[in-house]
Amino acid sequence: MIVMSNKAVELSLELLYKEGFALAGILHGNDCHFGDWLSSWLSKGYQADMHWMKHHKSIRENPSQIESYCKSIISAAISYHTPPPQNWAESNPISNYAWGDDYHLVVKKKLNRVIDKLREEYPKLEARAFVDTAPLPEKLLAMRCGLGWIGKNGMLINRRYGSYLFLGEIITNLDLPSRIETAKDYCGSCRKCIEACPTKAIVADGIIDSNRCISYLTIEKRGDFTDSEQKLLKHQVFGCDICQQVCPWNKKAVAGQSESFRCADKWQNLKIDDFANLTREQFNKLKIKSPLKRAKYEGIVRNAKAIVSKGKSK
Repeated sequence: MIVMSNKAVELSLELLYKEGFALAGILHGNDCHFGDWLSSWLSKGYQADMHWMKHHKSIRENPSQIESYCKSIISAAISYHTPPPQNWAESNPISNYAWGDDYHLVVKKKLNRVIDKLREEYPKLEARAFVDTAPLPEKLLAMRCGLGWIGKNGMLINRRYGSYLFLGEIITNLDLPSRIETAKDYCGSCRKCIEACPTKAIVADGIIDSNRCISYLTIEKRGDFTDSEQKLLKHQVFGCDICQQVCPWNKKAVAGQSESFRCADKWQNLKIDDFANLTREQFNKLKIKSPLKRAKYEGIVRNAKAIVSKGKSK
């Protein structure tokens, strides 16, 4: 353990901002207790086939347990909000977060560069970066650090940057004081996301039933769709942005500045039929540096064919 002063806090935040992160905060391990927040959601089966959500319950409740040396967790957010191709007209076949480079790689590289710089100052530093690849309650951590609030659509929302935010964490043995700024919930009486969700997947404020969520169906679900699942699909081949597109805070959100997250040329002119008729060789080229590899070739083609089939049956 390295017992530190506020100097380490200021340096950590400064380095994150230099890497392009819009928001950052710190939570000491003693403040990382989130309680049994997951059980109710799991008991209703809202996790669908995402069985891994049942694992590592103790870490999800107290993320400082993820590494034995962890004394503090630094939470950071970077905006990925960039305009879609004009010909998509907001009927995006690919979700905003996935039409640029793979955020896992981009954001993790940034966090690792911050760790390297911190190690120059603190040679005994132990640290590890995470980006959506561990059982960390990322949105809860970010909210506790004051980066925003959890909206009715289950997303972390910030008044300046909206909800188009990638989150990442640095687990460290630096003994940093918490900077807890509880963010006020500014959703108020607004229900735009709940009313706009075409599948009624938002079953209560901040509670999502994955069984009905188009993002889950097009990314995580394996195997064939049931007839009822196929009926839920609209135009989405990978992910869904509807609950974010209608959010008033996203209408005024500051656009992301990273070129890495702008819509790649390879997606610009692709239509649903093109996805439905992809060859495996074409997919292998398209998935390079792309989150679409998560759904695999079979998933992307299945999704597109389901949408095409719906159109022909009308």
